[in-house]
Amino acid sequence: MLEVSFDIFLQRFDDAATDGSAVMSVLRPLIVDEDDEHRFRRIVTGDGDAEVYGDPASDLMFTHASGVEVWDVIVDVARAAGWVVMPVGCGTCVVDEAQRAGLPEFVPEPVVTVRSGAELIAAIKASD
Repeated sequence: MLEVSFDIFLQRFDDAATDGSAVMSVLRPLIVDEDDEHRFRRIVTGDGDAEVYGDPASDLMFTHASGVEVWDVIVDVARAAGWVVMPVGCGTCVVDEAQRAGLPEFVPEPVVTVRSGAELIAAIKASD
């Protein structure tokens, strides 16, 4: 079981609109606690959980992620929104090769493509 307390940011770097309903379609079945005023959600998967902060229509941050399944959720949310994944202290993870063209030069290196939670975990472990 993987457990991390650092923050994992999801955002985009272009002017395209994010479909917040697509993000929520991934998160909604997993939400067990929610506070709209503080833009907080707690999700639970089959083997762990995570805290999620932010606006599904603009960007999110996952933190205190545990288990393995939550990493697939992170990748699925990024894919649904067209976001890149930026775990603090690690490189930048794109979920679609086309995202590389829109990245600003200041994003953390290396930039890697991830298509699953397992690949995201491997990218994080490679940054150690």
